[in-house]
Amino acid sequence: LTGKLSRSPGENTGSYVYALGTLQDKSDNYKLKLDTARKFTINKKPLTVIPDADQEKIYGEADPVFTYMVTGLVNGDTADVVKGALSRNAGEEL
Repeated sequence: LTGKLSRSPGENTGSYVYALGTLQDKSDNYKLKLDTARKFTINKKPLTVIPDADQEKIYGEADPVFTYMVTGLVNGDTADVVKGALSRNAGEEL
């Protein structure tokens, strides 16, 4: 056998179908058949949310908006792929 398998195009997470690509046999005694039950999978990449250091509030006042940064982004993605806000456990005691 020579060549390489290929897959359907795409870079987002999900399952992709294999194709024979350039794969070929070098014998007249065989005919290649691709098992289409197997798929190529792109899995989600982990992101890490890191709360900014030294955030605080004054007793009796409302919580501030907790700020953070996101690490692990690729392909030009920005932190706006993360939605929502951080929160904390309720309570006023030290």
